[in-house]
Amino acid sequence: MPPESASISTSSEQTISAISRLAIFCSDIKIAHSVFALPFALLSTFLSANGLPKLGQLALIIACMVTARTVAMSANRLLDADLDRANPRTARRAIPRGALSSRYFLITLTFCSLAFIGACAMFGVMYRNWLPLILSIPVLAFVAGYPYL
Repeated sequence: MPPESASISTSSEQTISAISRLAIFCSDIKIAHSVFALPFALLSTFLSANGLPKLGQLALIIACMVTARTVAMSANRLLDADLDRANPRTARRAIPRGALSSRYFLITLTFCSLAFIGACAMFGVMYRNWLPLILSIPVLAFVAGYPYL
């Protein structure tokens, strides 16, 4: 019986640890700022649709916005980690203080990049608009290059 309880305890600790890491990540990249930017993205959507856009379009636009911003902020944290370590104002960010690894940010950046490209591709599949997919790589290059601007 003790081996089972050790297994349950380890599994529970890993879940808590994964949730804690995700919370640290979301706090570090200021995921709440994505929520504040949503009205601007949605307003643009309504203006370009001349009224009510399709529900699927809204969902894809929100997915693209959140994933692109996550790519941008992850790239920023990765590329600026050494500068952040040296600056007292930014030394408490996740990578410099060792709360999360660069690998964690790189994996998240990769996942969100693929999700962004997938959401862009869905515009072609669902609405026969392939332009978002065609422009997805240049957009990702631009947002990932954000720290150099």
